[in-house]
Amino acid sequence: MRYIERYVLYYLPPLLCMGLIFYLSSRTWVPIPLPAWVIVRDKVAHAIMYGGLCYLWVRALHTGHDQPLRAAGFAFAVLIAALYGWSDEYHQSFVPGRSSSVGDAVADSVGALILACILYIHQRTREGLTDF
Repeated sequence: MRYIERYVLYYLPPLLCMGLIFYLSSRTWVPIPLPAWVIVRDKVAHAIMYGGLCYLWVRALHTGHDQPLRAAGFAFAVLIAALYGWSDEYHQSFVPGRSSSVGDAVADSVGALILACILYIHQRTREGLTDF
């Protein structure tokens, strides 16, 4: 596969996902008091979104390699997603009608970490390796 095709198929999706997150974070909205179950649902949504971003980075980092992705590759994907989550919360602090939340940033990071762990364990068990 040529370099440009690899970039479009594997590196463009996580970048587009990051662009979508940035766009959604730039939208202003009027805050209203939320019940506790909505706040929990919000944290789950953050975890799922950044878990998906982590998956896209794992996929991009693994492209073109015949060998399984090493633990460092999974850790790098988590790092990218988590840092983007924290920077997104910082970005939201400048958007009128929005506020930044450490809880949201933690949910972003935890979502990325959980998905990376699931993918890593799946890869290891698929190879027949049990030493994690």
